[in-house]
Amino acid sequence: MPVDFKPFAVLKILIFFIFFLLTANLFGIVFKYFFDHDYIYGLTPLFNFDTEKNIPSLYSSLALATVSVLLFKIAFSRKKSEIDNKLWFALSAIFLFLSMDEFFQFMNF
Repeated sequence: MPVDFKPFAVLKILIFFIFFLLTANLFGIVFKYFFDHDYIYGLTPLFNFDTEKNIPSLYSSLALATVSVLLFKIAFSRKKSEIDNKLWFALSAIFLFLSMDEFFQFMNF
């Protein structure tokens, strides 16, 4: 069953998530350095871009996993047309490895 994506709608959703994470990080920086609040009920480290094991790391891991799935789909579709697809499979595996690396740092393994 083919899934139909509208690229502009996906782009708007991704930009919304990135803008939300960036705004939360900036608020954390402002509260930390200007108002001397390091944690704000634990939200400041939860959205800090400079650390691991937080929401931006999870977003990065999910984005890399999505890219890996899309690259695998491209490689599989190229396999049907008998075009050399080894590089597409290699790219998919690389992005899967990057996603797993980011995720397992998030899970503290």
